[in-house]
Amino acid sequence: MTMTKLPRERDWIILCDEIDDGTYDEGLNEIVKTINMRREVVIRRKARRLAVNLEAMDKVILTNGIKPKYLDGMTGHIVKVQGDSAVVQLDELPQGHAGRPTKTKQSKKFVIPLVHIEKLDEDTGSLRDLDEDDFIDDDEDEDE
Repeated sequence: MTMTKLPRERDWIILCDEIDDGTYDEGLNEIVKTINMRREVVIRRKARRLAVNLEAMDKVILTNGIKPKYLDGMTGHIVKVQGDSAVVQLDELPQGHAGRPTKTKQSKKFVIPLVHIEKLDEDTGSLRDLDEDDFIDDDEDEDE
């Protein structure tokens, strides 16, 4: 009977250091392709699980390389789930900047593939509601 080595908790740090050191330069392109394929699998799995747990009025954030890019980081609420997508009503429309929609009348509702949606905690209204000052001192405490 062959015993497989159980992965150690921090093996990925060693791997990252070895990549930084050039240990795997010969296969770097294949490593990048493999990582990208793995990320796609993880995102799809997460979307399948989200489809089961997502309900109307859940708070969400749009992410995972959503296009158009001006939607990345926008928050909103689920209106309804339909197959592998959901109708999301944004909390607010993006401001008119380069590459973003004009200030003309635009709907706040978008049909978004589940792979671009992450569910937020109930008490998180918007990322803009977070006060950065509440988190700045945390780093200083750890350094002491």
